[in-house]
Amino acid sequence: MSQAAGLGTLRAAELDLDGNGTSGTVDVGASAVTQNNQEAPKKNDVRVASYNVLSSSLCKADYHLKCTSKNLDPATRLQRVKKLLLSEMEVGALLCLQEVSMKWSTSLHTFFLDNDYVFINHGYGNSFDGYMGVGIAFPRSKFQLCEAHIEKLSDTKAWTPEPRATREVKDVFQPLRQLWCSMLHRIEPPPPPDPWKDAKRRHNFLIFLRLEHLAQPGVTFALATYHMPCQFRVPAVMVIHTALALQFVQKLAKSDPVIFCGDMNFKPGDSAYRLITDGGLSSEDEFYPEPVEGDIWRPTVHYPMRSAYKEALGAEPDFTNWAFTRGMEKDFVDCLDYLFVSPGIEVLGVRELASRAEAIDQGIAGPYPSNMEPSDHIMISSDLRLQPSGNSGFKLDKFKENRFGVNVSDASGFQVHGSMHVPMHARSEIRRVQKQLEEFAANEKVKELEFAPSLKSHERKLIHLLCNDLGLASKSQGAGRDRYIMAYKDPHDQDN
Repeated sequence: MSQAAGLGTLRAAELDLDGNGTSGTVDVGASAVTQNNQEAPKKNDVRVASYNVLSSSLCKADYHLKCTSKNLDPATRLQRVKKLLLSEMEVGALLCLQEVSMKWSTSLHTFFLDNDYVFINHGYGNSFDGYMGVGIAFPRSKFQLCEAHIEKLSDTKAWTPEPRATREVKDVFQPLRQLWCSMLHRIEPPPPPDPWKDAKRRHNFLIFLRLEHLAQPGVTFALATYHMPCQFRVPAVMVIHTALALQFVQKLAKSDPVIFCGDMNFKPGDSAYRLITDGGLSSEDEFYPEPVEGDIWRPTVHYPMRSAYKEALGAEPDFTNWAFTRGMEKDFVDCLDYLFVSPGIEVLGVRELASRAEAIDQGIAGPYPSNMEPSDHIMISSDLRLQPSGNSGFKLDKFKENRFGVNVSDASGFQVHGSMHVPMHARSEIRRVQKQLEEFAANEKVKELEFAPSLKSHERKLIHLLCNDLGLASKSQGAGRDRYIMAYKDPHDQDN
């Protein structure tokens, strides 16, 4: 493992390993930062660390079955976590935390304040997980807070409502349906949840900060952290939330460079990972969420993000999570934590982590928490440099709100259909509707084509335009939620 200066060598913190004052070194990632160049640090360099601290309410002996009660003790773990964080705070690192329980958040506020750090956090869980949430801490001596947003991510999307009749029937028969389903599930396993409904009901919050580098007045950048819903059984849910997170963050950041990190709960190469690093996901992908009728939002992003670890080391860490919990047949060991950067940020180096084989050889293998690792996740961090050009990948200066999933500019994010602006990533939906209308026009036996009442006014307008192109007539009928559009073969009652 290479040694280099960077913003300061990452040292293994001295922790109280046995709870009685005995010190020792910690964690499998205690090596120095690997540098991509040998340049001296500059004023616009930043260190960013991301760490899932493991909620104090989820660290139970009857759940983490292979871990000792001493290493699961919340007070002992909190002391160890603080000392590990101090090793990063010594060099003025920005800290992104996940699974911060309500009990720990109060202590961490005092801890950060005592070290001249500002801590912004939000809890959103439940009593079982200690109302855990996410947080970002930054040193007041190095950064000025320009803007902050705390958002329930599922609220950033306009969800297509169920038809009114469906909702009314469900309200009447829901108790009977639940009883029947519970009896049926005893015979056969329940079907997987609907990805859209599951994604909508998730309460996970995202924190976004715009910070100014005090050493370089006027130099601003965006920092965001998120804890992805752990829905590995329905990966499409994580694809939806990944797209929502990037759309939200990239929209707010505008032309500022972006650092986006956290516990993403997906593995390298998974669909959600490729959505971020490739900047898109094929509709043929196994876990591409099947479109909902009347909703033309799609899982897209403005531009791809780069992984700091992959750029510095050629690959993601072998693992950032090593755990064995009740119900598992074997240890889970894989990479779930990431640090992504946009154009306008140079990766100087990352905190190297041991591989599984190295951890075993060194006697520091999991499952965690252990006396070497206070969480079941390992902290990741990177030295980064803000480039004067800013986020060159983002070329949108003006924003226009729309229901197509992102906010894009008239200049580069739209293609024009007649007098209506249409997001380019919605073209597949437009083609689908156009094909449906073309088949209708060619079918001599069918005189009318009715569309669902769930369509919005601008979507009905698009159908009017497509009908006009095909020589069809169209008319919107009804009012409110019952308003719908019909296409006709004969040019009568056309309503534009």
